Amino acid sequence: MKKMKKMMALLLIAIMGIYALTACGKEDKPKETVKETDDKSTTGDKKEEEKPKPTEEAKKDTIKALLPPVSGTYQDNFEKWEKEFNELYPNLTLEIEAASWEDMTSKLDVQVQAGSPPDIAFVGSGGVPKYLDTELLIDISKYATPDMLSDFDELILNYFKNGDGIYGMPAYAEVHGIGGNREMLEAAGIDWKRIQKEGWTYEEFREAIKAGTVKEGDKTRYGFVFACSGVTAKDYLGIFVKSAGMPSPFTKDLKYAYTSQNFLKLLEAMRTLIDDGSMPKELSSIDAGKRWNMFLTGQTMITGKGLSTFERSAAMNNAKLEANDGSAVEGSIKA
Repeated sequence: MKKMKKMMALLLIAIMGIYALTACGKEDKPKETVKETDDKSTTGDKKEEEKPKPTEEAKKDTIKALLPPVSGTYQDNFEKWEKEFNELYPNLTLEIEAASWEDMTSKLDVQVQAGSPPDIAFVGSGGVPKYLDTELLIDISKYATPDMLSDFDELILNYFKNGDGIYGMPAYAEVHGIGGNREMLEAAGIDWKRIQKEGWTYEEFREAIKAGTVKEGDKTRYGFVFACSGVTAKDYLGIFVKSAGMPSPFTKDLKYAYTSQNFLKLLEAMRTLIDDGSMPKELSSIDAGKRWNMFLTGQTMITGKGLSTFERSAAMNNAKLEANDGSAVEGSIKA
């Protein structure tokens, strides 16, 4: 495969964006140098100020980035970041293309295949081998200073290494888990504080979500809802498969782990949760947006996955409810 002229740096823009913004307004001006002269007819007893020589104007260029909605308000900052980046680097224009989580990978793949990928893209660490084969990735270890790399935990940074090269910088590393409505948990008799400290068995989890499932007429508040559609289709596997004794799709003997009895038991357990009403029958059609809407509107006690950004989003919606702000999620309750 011929090496395409344009190369793509697999940098996660959340880090780069923060760096660029904090650097704004801190550019040092060149210091003026002073030298003495014996030509007093020109300068008298004063020292002549020697102005710095003008440097050659940097070439103009455009940097393109393709980014998903990392958080609820992340993409709202794109225009601001583009402006501030250009103020910091007048010869460079930053163009950020927004993508949804659902079409992020497909958009990037299309652009890569067309030979016109973005300069910066938000890609999971698992994408390094995939795009490395295209010969489009830049080994940023040749450009990143030790100070830059020391900002990251070495174990996390290693996920973006391939051989001796580094092909990305982590935007964040976070534990994926589940989150719940505190009032509903307590009403169901669930000691969530103990669970946070000591954990729980699957059987305890099973009983908890059964206790949290409430039927009122033709409406059901489910004990547990997990997104199983779209880009979040693999989230259930990403969390529960690991808990079922399969930390990787392949075993140490390079056998496919998902054909084991452990995986069968996991699928059977998931089927049971649907059949007894703890999870909705239409679970396979629930995507990330629907899952979060169900949690905010009180249609489920526990939701997965649960991230720290979700907690902040819920708190922001709670504040809107208290202020009678019409922009709060329609039909939502305090969560």
